[in-house]
Amino acid sequence: MNAQVVVNTKEAVDNHKGIKVSRAQLQRDISELNDFNLRIKKLKGSIAASNLVLAKGIKNNLIDDMRREIEQSEHKIFQDKKELTQSRSELNSSRREVNRSARDITNGDGYIGEGRDYRDDKRDKRNDKRDKRGDRSDLEIQKARTARQKSILEEIENIDFNAVNFLKEKSKRLVRLIEEFSQTMEADIAATKKELAEDKVESVEDGRERREDRRERREYKRNS
Repeated sequence: MNAQVVVNTKEAVDNHKGIKVSRAQLQRDISELNDFNLRIKKLKGSIAASNLVLAKGIKNNLIDDMRREIEQSEHKIFQDKKELTQSRSELNSSRREVNRSARDITNGDGYIGEGRDYRDDKRDKRNDKRDKRGDRSDLEIQKARTARQKSILEEIENIDFNAVNFLKEKSKRLVRLIEEFSQTMEADIAATKKELAEDKVESVEDGRERREDRRERREYKRNS
């Protein structure tokens, strides 16, 4: 039982850290998206004014922004992998708790309330299965989004800047690709908001598990 208390406490600490990280990332990403969209607006203006020099400078700034975003996206893949590993560990811990509670009931040498503990442990196991599925899905979506960002950047870097081709043929394609990249940034923000909401739910569940741990210890001591 003491081992499970340690596990549940660690889960709560990790989840609290995750909420802080997600909040900081969300604020940063929103600010960067606003700046990125402002650059797009300026790019369109320079194209409309046939100002090739200005348009080229803005394009280069946008490329720098996209490289930064891709680097951040790759870091988020790393974070998502860590969260999936943590979810697997939490699920394994929940399975052990369910097995322990089942043995207590079968052996009849537990304490008052062991049937309730078994139901609580099965509920925690279901929640951990849900979290693992969600973390696996988040990882795959983040990988796909990052891959598309890289593909967009590569296309943009290959667009030639010369007065004839750029202004008459390439500007629409360039703007379309940059706006698509902006959409991936919006999707990333939506994913972070979703992650924050899920982390808050997990925080509530962690609090309940710690209260149950305290209750179980009290009941176990009274019946030892």
